[in-house]
Amino acid sequence: MTEDAQGNHSVAPPTAGLNLEGQTVGISVFQFVGLFRAMEYNAMMAANAGDALRSVYGTNTLLAAYAALEALVLETAYVKYRPVYARSNFRSQQLTRKYMDYLAVDDRPVQREEDLPRVIAHVARQRAALTHSEPDNPRSGHVGTITTSPEALHDIVTGVRELARWLWRDQPPRPVGIGFNDPNPYI
Repeated sequence: MTEDAQGNHSVAPPTAGLNLEGQTVGISVFQFVGLFRAMEYNAMMAANAGDALRSVYGTNTLLAAYAALEALVLETAYVKYRPVYARSNFRSQQLTRKYMDYLAVDDRPVQREEDLPRVIAHVARQRAALTHSEPDNPRSGHVGTITTSPEALHDIVTGVRELARWLWRDQPPRPVGIGFNDPNPYI
């Protein structure tokens, strides 16, 4: 605890300024591994949960999987192909299109969504069903079978893990992949 000149107390540590005249300071934050760990954790919790909580953990797994897939392609492009990442249309387009554009510059062109690894479109469809509620749309009922199935959630986790390895050609780029091959500390 600190006290200022007027007698006010604070638990926050004092701050210091950084003055680099003529220098640009940038901070890059990479989220893929953390999102991947959250996805794994929630899938494990869904597998061990009773009926009342399975859907909650399953929903969390699916949303974390989508976020992890977004982070995987964006962060990998940021590290390996900065001009592609810098295009605003790359960052704002649909998930499957991001992967198609990334693979084109990585000398692995894909002409159709159907030719991408299955997990990308599968997770994107399920996330859309979850986040765009349409009670009369059959996909709304189908997503429930995914979020309550430990096997389906395990398949998603496995698919994202395999996709990362494939995208990185088994060589996780730094800093995106730091810790990817380590055990999940939350499990």
